[in-house]
Amino acid sequence: MSRNDYDDMGPGFSRRGGGDNKKTYIISFMCILIILIAILLYIVFRPSEEEAVEGDSTPMTISLDIPEVEQVPVERSSIPVVEEEKDEDGFFTSYTVTSTDTLSSIASSFGISPTTISQVNNIQDQSGIKEGISLTIPSLDGILYTVEEGDTISSLMSRYMVSVNESELIAINGIEGDLKEGDVIFIPIVMESSDSSFLRPSDGSLVYRFNEVYNGMPLNGVAFSQEAGSAVYAIADGFVMDAGSSSQFGRFVTIVHQDGFKSSYYCLEVVNVRVGQRVKAGDVIATVGSSNRYFETPTLYFTLEQGSLTLDPMMFF
Repeated sequence: MSRNDYDDMGPGFSRRGGGDNKKTYIISFMCILIILIAILLYIVFRPSEEEAVEGDSTPMTISLDIPEVEQVPVERSSIPVVEEEKDEDGFFTSYTVTSTDTLSSIASSFGISPTTISQVNNIQDQSGIKEGISLTIPSLDGILYTVEEGDTISSLMSRYMVSVNESELIAINGIEGDLKEGDVIFIPIVMESSDSSFLRPSDGSLVYRFNEVYNGMPLNGVAFSQEAGSAVYAIADGFVMDAGSSSQFGRFVTIVHQDGFKSSYYCLEVVNVRVGQRVKAGDVIATVGSSNRYFETPTLYFTLEQGSLTLDPMMFF
């Protein structure tokens, strides 16, 4: 009896069933083989990255939602603007005054005295320093001088302690040929040192002090009472910056000194000096008179300034 005749194997069961399993293995192997071949073909024949990029000519657009930033305008007036322009020779500078400038600060920044700037630009006090105005700033201390008949470069060089040579003085002022009467030229001068101690301008008696009220007005200086014709003295070495007559205080003389000091002498009878003249301490520059509408008797009214500051003269005598 063969094994196929056993009853306990159940109906329909046969060893030939093993053939079906073999077919299944073959089909599975073929599927795996096909998948591997497909993967191999893709790897061999797939396009490179550069070809893929060139093949796509459509640009990519990225939209970013960026919030707008509010722009805050800057006030031009809040930014100080300093304008400087030198002349062709570089000796004079044109300077535009800013809102924070003072006469002293400008002079300090350029290394010259406040009185030089005042004299060159005809500035009498700090109120003349206004934002936006243009000042002429020389490179050296000096004075403006109005040429008189008979003046020559040589005579001016001899009269004043000029801080440049003759050819430089000619170049600074652009002088061609002889000097002409009435021409205004700039003369750089050597300012002698000062110990900030001055002579009294008068031998008279002090009758009104600094800031004392007279005729309803505080005095910016001091007043000395003495006889008409008495001598008035220069308090220190310097140069005559101005001389003339005012409606209130009559005839006057103003002298500039070292370290930015400026002395003024009012109510004069006779003036013995002229603008641009160099004087020494103790020189008699004028005499006392009554050429004013302010004081009733012969009086010397005297003021002292340094830069834009009015000083009490009695602090220095």
